[in-house]
Amino acid sequence: MVFEQASRCNEFLRDRPGWRADWTQMAMVLRDIQAVNGATLPDGLDFRPVNRDTSTVPDAVPMKDAAAVGIASDRSITGSADDVAKWISGLPSSVRLFAAIDESGVAHATSACHVFGDYTQIFFVNTEPAWRRGGIGQAMTSEALRAAASLGARRALLHATDDGASVYTRLGCEDVGLLTRYSGAD
Repeated sequence: MVFEQASRCNEFLRDRPGWRADWTQMAMVLRDIQAVNGATLPDGLDFRPVNRDTSTVPDAVPMKDAAAVGIASDRSITGSADDVAKWISGLPSSVRLFAAIDESGVAHATSACHVFGDYTQIFFVNTEPAWRRGGIGQAMTSEALRAAASLGARRALLHATDDGASVYTRLGCEDVGLLTRYSGAD
């Protein structure tokens, strides 16, 4: 990933055979997690951890269900629920994943955090299209931030789509520039 301001790096990668820009998103920071006013999930939804391995965590959402929410919510996520679940399984064990479920146990939103020192990265924030515009994305992000704070994080980093930027701004995040992700041929 390269910041837009790093024009020479961007030019270098754009001109290299086999490299392509996959996406551009806004990089955002939250300088003080403690200053976040907690948003809550709407009535009828509960916040739960996602079960990442073969052990059984009480009340946890199956990883394949969280993967299905990601696929339904984000057109850039390709592959099957099994493929996405495999990707999630490959994340470091310190990553915490969450889902919002309805009364029947069906997942409709996700979020994740990864804490490293004083910082956390917030990612995998997804809300199914039919459930959007009700504050769920903000609540899922807020819950991931609370979990990260409980693990020692004081600041947050994230990448925002155009749809997500306003959610993160309401939580106190600041835009620090555009990032372009490049991928190369194998």
